[in-house]
Amino acid sequence: PAALNLLGFIDTGSVAPYMLPVSSYNRLLEAAGEKQINLENDEAVFYLNPDFLGKAQEDTIALLDRIAENAQTSGNALISIDKKSVTLVPSVPMKGLTADENVKIVTALIVSDEIYHNYVDPDTCSVYWNFCIPNELVEANGLMLSVMEARDLLKPSGLYYESYLDNFG
Repeated sequence: PAALNLLGFIDTGSVAPYMLPVSSYNRLLEAAGEKQINLENDEAVFYLNPDFLGKAQEDTIALLDRIAENAQTSGNALISIDKKSVTLVPSVPMKGLTADENVKIVTALIVSDEIYHNYVDPDTCSVYWNFCIPNELVEANGLMLSVMEARDLLKPSGLYYESYLDNFG
C-alpha cells in the first residue's frame, strides 16, 4: 500500500507544483523542536503533508526516504528543475503546514531560497504564515487563554487568519 500511496501523491502532470523555500520550512521545524535542514541549489526535499497520509504515514515516508537514499547512492537525480538535475534529500521530518482546512498542500518541493526566488514570481503566489504561540506563554497562561490573547492582538490588524480553534466543532 505504501507504494500505491506514494504513486498517488506524485503529480507528474503538474506544470506548477508548490515550492517552499527552505528558510520557511526551517521555521516550522524549529517551532516543532526539530533539527533544521540545509539545501544546496541542486538539492530538494519531496514534501508529503502528513495530515493527508493517515495510518500509512510511516510506511509511505519510509519508502520515499529509501527511494531518495538509493538515488543518492547510485548518483541518479530523480527530478529536474528547468532541465537541471536535482538530488532528493531523504530523512527530513514532515510536518503539517497549516491549520486552515481550505489550504490543501499535499505535496511540494522544498528548495533552497535562491532556487525559490529564481522560479517563483512573488506577484502570483499566495503567502501563508505560520504563527506559533511560545511554549512559555502556554505554560504560564494555558493554551486557550494564549490563543484568545493572540486573536485579540490580530483582530484589529485587518489580517485574515485562522487558528486551530476555528476548526473545532
